[in-house]
Amino acid sequence: VWILPLFSFLFFFFFSSAPPIFTKKPHPVQTLKGSDIHLECELQGTPPFQISWYKDKREIRSSKKYKIMSENYLTSIHILSVDTADVGEYHCKAVNDVGSDSCIGSVTLRGLYEDWHLLGISLFLWHNIVAYEKDLNESSSMCLTINLSIFSGGIGADC
Repeated sequence: VWILPLFSFLFFFFFSSAPPIFTKKPHPVQTLKGSDIHLECELQGTPPFQISWYKDKREIRSSKKYKIMSENYLTSIHILSVDTADVGEYHCKAVNDVGSDSCIGSVTLRGLYEDWHLLGISLFLWHNIVAYEKDLNESSSMCLTINLSIFSGGIGADC
């Protein structure tokens, strides 16, 4: 008499549960120092899920620096005022009674090099356009040497 209800319960428990699977993984984030960012994941499977976030193999807990949110099938980590210590890979792990899955998101800083590089390209293009126009108008040459130096921290223009 009790075997049929027990069999039904076991069948339902073991065959209707699905392990977590991440269906949306975090996009890589490139940001400026001091910015707030977030990494977001979406998963499917049978709740409840136990969600954990890790960086450098250390579990991250919600704090003033990190805000971890998990609701239904979404989880995210918000990182406030990003600095160099926050650069790296963030692992999100979801666990339920029948399995687990994990995914990785990365955070990098957009630094001075990229900004100087873009400035250098802009100045190079400006220089070539101005020189070309001047050559057309006056048939004389124009001299402008632009020195970009990250190490000395300066921009110079010489003729």
